[in-house]
Amino acid sequence: MSYPPPQQQPYGYGPRYPQPRKSKTGLIVGLAIGGVVLVGGGVTAAVLLTAGSEPPDPLPVAQQFSDGVTKRDPNLVASVLCDPPSQSEVGQWVRSWNEDGIVAGAVELHSKRDESAGVLVNVSQRAGTARDRKYMLTLVWKEDRWCHDGMLSATGLPT
Repeated sequence: MSYPPPQQQPYGYGPRYPQPRKSKTGLIVGLAIGGVVLVGGGVTAAVLLTAGSEPPDPLPVAQQFSDGVTKRDPNLVASVLCDPPSQSEVGQWVRSWNEDGIVAGAVELHSKRDESAGVLVNVSQRAGTARDRKYMLTLVWKEDRWCHDGMLSATGLPT
């Protein structure tokens, strides 16, 4: 007789039963926590990247306005406006700039708050006329750019 007898398992080993199923609770909890961390990190990054971002300096836009008046370029002046001017307004500006000899000069930041700024534009006329004046050009941050949302007088200067 051979040991162990055929058709039997060796002594000490019981019948083979299927292994119990492993629980997937740990995996599910881990994935849920990972998802929350990823979403939270994304939200935090978005808040940090957008918070505290201020509009850029408004002075280059005001200088563009000043240069447009001095160069007699109504398109340059119109590009500073939030709303496009009519053709008759543009023609009136150019006539006034030429007749009155209006020249715009340096610009100075007068005030700036969140999304608005006041910029002083130095304006002079030909000799023998009124002395130099400063005009307040109000700019607002609108549609991702600085622009003047007020009116311009017949001379093409801020009212």
